[in-house]
Amino acid sequence: MLQQQATTTAVPQPSAAVTPATPAAPAAPAAPVEEPQVLSEAKMREQLLKKQKELLELQQKKLELELLQTKARLEEQQKQLERQTGQLQGQAEHVQVQLL
Repeated sequence: MLQQQATTTAVPQPSAAVTPATPAAPAAPAAPVEEPQVLSEAKMREQLLKKQKELLELQQKKLELELLQTKARLEEQQKQLERQTGQLQGQAEHVQVQLL
């Protein structure tokens, strides 16, 4: 008896994984990366403006003090001139009396 041997050779079937065509995911926008920088720059500008304002206020106070000092000096000089003028007038009157 002849046996027929069934030859079953498994033929490897190509497995092609089919991936559906999906649109490429958009790259992450650059805005989130720039937002902290923009916020940081805005904050730095705000701080700079605040410091500039403080500086101007201090400079104004300094000028006001210098003005007060200058006025006080001028008043003192005016008083000295008036005293000297008064002394000279007194001396001139004395000299006139002597001449008479």
